[in-house]
Amino acid sequence: VSVSVFGDYEQNTSHSEAGEIKFNFKISGNDEAEKTKELISGWSSTRNVDEWLAASQIRQIQQSNECLLSQPLTLFNATTEERIFYVTQREVAHVIPSECDVIMSDRATTCHILIMRSTTESQSLSSTPSVLVSCAHLDGPYYDSCLQQIFHQHYVHHAKTASNQPLPTYFPSHSTITEADKIQVEVHIAGGFLDNKGRSQDLSNWLLHSLAELAAVYAPVIHVTLRTCLTSMLNHDPIHSAPKARGLACRLESGRVFLARCSDDMSCMGPDPVLRLARLWSRTPQPQLILVNGPLIATNPETNSNTYVQSFFKIPPFAFSSNSDIPWLLSLDDVELLKNSSTSPNCEEGDYCDSVRQALGLLLQRNSAFLFSPKRKMAGMRTAPQTRKYQRSKMNPQEWILFPPHGKTKEAGTETRRTRKRWRNQRRENTTNRTNDED
Repeated sequence: VSVSVFGDYEQNTSHSEAGEIKFNFKISGNDEAEKTKELISGWSSTRNVDEWLAASQIRQIQQSNECLLSQPLTLFNATTEERIFYVTQREVAHVIPSECDVIMSDRATTCHILIMRSTTESQSLSSTPSVLVSCAHLDGPYYDSCLQQIFHQHYVHHAKTASNQPLPTYFPSHSTITEADKIQVEVHIAGGFLDNKGRSQDLSNWLLHSLAELAAVYAPVIHVTLRTCLTSMLNHDPIHSAPKARGLACRLESGRVFLARCSDDMSCMGPDPVLRLARLWSRTPQPQLILVNGPLIATNPETNSNTYVQSFFKIPPFAFSSNSDIPWLLSLDDVELLKNSSTSPNCEEGDYCDSVRQALGLLLQRNSAFLFSPKRKMAGMRTAPQTRKYQRSKMNPQEWILFPPHGKTKEAGTETRRTRKRWRNQRRENTTNRTNDED
């Protein structure tokens, strides 16, 4: 039993100045049908979406949220044997089961964590059944184009062919596809609470509205189902005035979602977590989600066939801004640093101040060219900034290897051991090269 919030969204619905958003619910089971019609007709335009969902008491949403909160929090650390793919704030990733076992994000206060998992059994769209899971950590209501790219990535992953033409010409050959053959996308959202400035509710309103519109656009080939909606009022702890759920994870194979958290030592947060956090403090013209993994499929235009390509964890280059406030922020104690750097200073994680100081210290002490511009072999010069690429170590699931041109190809411990004969030959070659240089 599921509640499909987005699949039947009314495109021609008018939106009032107060931000009225109307959803056309489709619920499995006749016992809820009449109740849903009454709720829709009595919905108030001045009420936030999370408040409306809480007041509507939709059984499927309530059961999903209660089941999620009743489970113990799963803690991941350096000894975890599962392959964890961690998404930090203002990042998005698309993964398949061959790349990781669990994808997750945490430390969300006013932020929202969005997880979308898609499958299909349709032979008219995909030649083989497959799974794609996306995770995004959203910190504000300004990622419309990024959400559209997430939807398109799921369509491209499952479709045999896809064009890059503007909407709605993505689906000219799929107009007759049946409901059962559509790509099935499950949506899970967690994060936010009733903060004083209403940032969480603004983010919830924007996110649900945007997902509804995108689901309507992709309705010819994609059916979107809201499975989990633990946001703002639905995620508010009135006793501590803080969010109940701060981290959300999904097992790729089963699709099960659960509350999770990474340890404070950042051991399972993926490659260079401090560098990725430092991006949040650099000056960018417009916030955008950074794609750290994907796309996973390359389309051959001659044969119209999709093939999997080798994927890397990517950290695109960015400039370290010379912010004059950094020394001042580093001089503050924990209380003052929270007040001047957090949107929710009263309910941040215990390691928040330490992670902020590490990120600010990196911006202050290092130059972006040192990290993103590889050094040339000749004259010690550096090339143009390039994306840092990593792959997971085969020896430790929580370690990542930096690939050329920034790092070595082989991971530590896998190099071929030099025998005594090879060692002597290497010394002889070095001596010969040095003699030739002197001549």
